Amino acid sequence: MTSTDIGSTTGAVFRHVITVANSLPSLTIEQLKGDQTDTSNNRQNYMVDRAFGVMVDELTIQGSEGILNLAIKAKAQGIFQKAAILANVTSGSGVVISVATAEGLFIGDSLNVFDKTPQNEVVSVTAKSIAARTVTATLTQAHTVANEAKIELVPQVVSYSTPAKVATFTHARFQFGADLTAAASANLENVENWEITFKNGLEERYGSLRASPSVIAPKGASCMLKYTKYFENVEDRDRYLNQTKRSLIMTITNDEIIASSDTNQAKYSIKFEASDVRFTEYDVPTGTDELYAVSCQAECYYDFTDGNAVRFTIQNSKV
Repeated sequence: MTSTDIGSTTGAVFRHVITVANSLPSLTIEQLKGDQTDTSNNRQNYMVDRAFGVMVDELTIQGSEGILNLAIKAKAQGIFQKAAILANVTSGSGVVISVATAEGLFIGDSLNVFDKTPQNEVVSVTAKSIAARTVTATLTQAHTVANEAKIELVPQVVSYSTPAKVATFTHARFQFGADLTAAASANLENVENWEITFKNGLEERYGSLRASPSVIAPKGASCMLKYTKYFENVEDRDRYLNQTKRSLIMTITNDEIIASSDTNQAKYSIKFEASDVRFTEYDVPTGTDELYAVSCQAECYYDFTDGNAVRFTIQNSKV
């Protein structure tokens, strides 16, 4: 990904261009379930699941029946949910706690340490060892195996620096042309029930490191486009079908200007560009009373002139 300051006011507007990666980054994802504020009876009434070594396998943007949807499928090397304490521990500074697993934990993590006594305390991880399956923290209470002592993650505080930007079905705009330059200046097309899916083609490889995948590796990226289009007349159909190679630009924007001081008036937007779109399926209705609306399926190919197959360009106020 490359990011550029494009605003006439420095530091106000940024453009981020995302292309197919040579190597995929890994992520860590946490999910909180339950009421974070409920700690009645010295027990927290929530769960925190942390997936580590996560890679995005599939991303789908879809527009149907007036609604926009974004769906992401990911694969993880493992998930930390909770770990049993395997040996009794006493209170003290820098206590080494033997646990069933330490993988997925990081130095500085906040942990709930508790057992059925009930004893409960929140501690900070000062050290960890995946191989030895230990975490180190300062404890104010003792915890025993007989009371089913365990550790769980404390949820992090979520903060958003900017308000959410809402987009709907009508904010998606499609342009087609012989190449991306022609598509950029083409009239907007009316596209129904559309779906763009990008896949990294991840494969899970199981080995001796853990019960979950030891390696997750991409086999090859691909991108597919599905949509329905209604033709008003034969001329409209012919104009569309006569293009042997097609480029696509799909832009999602609510037309909100990012910075009022920006004389370029750049808008919040997500732009998807496919350099070479080729039809793989083309379903035509056969009923005599059917409207001429066809269902298309296409794949996106690498274009040597453009140097890309697909790319996403995001404009916002983030550096």
